[in-house]
Amino acid sequence: MTADEYRDALKRLGLNQHSVAPLLGITTRTSQRYAAKGAPATVRLLLAYLERYGTLK
Repeated sequence: MTADEYRDALKRLGLNQHSVAPLLGITTRTSQRYAAKGAPATVRLLLAYLERYGTLK
């Protein structure tokens, strides 16, 4: 997942780099790194899941 794709997914979900971190089980700093340099494929899958089904509450 490219950095642009990551940022676009967060925007579609109404999340920011800080608020998505606990949902993905990562630190805010890692989320910032994904926004700058891209994210692994597993993050793409998790964000796609969140877009389709929403967050677990």
